[in-house]
Parts: sequence; structure tokens; C-alpha cells
Amino acid sequence: MKLGFIARNDLAGVEEDAIFASENGFTGLEFNYWKQFEDLTADTVKKTREILERHGVEASALGLWGWNHISPDAAERRTSLSIYRARSSSRRPWARAYSSPAAGTCRRRRSTRRRPSSPR
Repeated sequence: MKLGFIARNDLAGVEEDAIFASENGFTGLEFNYWKQFEDLTADTVKKTREILERHGVEASALGLWGWNHISPDAAERRTSLSIYRARSSSRRPWARAYSSPAAGTCRRRRSTRRRPSSPR
């Protein structure tokens, strides 16, 4: 069984969390980003990867929160998808650094619209 926990995103926090994980039998760290995902730099991701490798810990999951990739609003959907695509392209270093087995996204706000019921 693999166990992990949600890590901090700043480099000092990543270092501390990776040390703790390594010393206590955790195999992975989950990284969750809200709006700061838009500003994530290749340099930060490279340094994060180096920290994880140094301590033998993997990125077990990547959460992108606050971006509504399925928004009914076309402009919001386009923005969300363009940020995701720009940051997750295989040509980008963060795609390799965060090659985790799981990724998740969450809507920015709860919709008040009712969904039509499914035909049975």
C-alpha cells in the first residue's frame, strides 16, 4: 500500500514535507494548487522535483482547484482549459515533475442550476 499526504507548495515546505514523508514511510506527496497554478514557474517545478528525488518521494497526486473546466460559461471554460493545457503539456517540465498517477479538478463555485434527470 502506498501512503501520502497533502504537501505545501512553497519550496521550504516541500523540503520539510519530503523529509517527513521519507522518514515516516510515506511514498508520495499530493500537491494542490488554486489560483497560484497560473503563476507556477518551470524553475519552481524543477526545484520541487529535485527535492522529491533527493528524498525518494513521488508526486502522488496533483489537484487543480478553482478552475471550472466544464463551466457552462464558454469564456470561463476556455480560460480554465488554456491554463491547464499550458501547464500540463508534455513539453513542459512540470508535466514530468508532476507525473502523478492521479489528478483532479474542482469547480470554482457551486452551481445553482438544476441538472436534467437522466433517462432510465
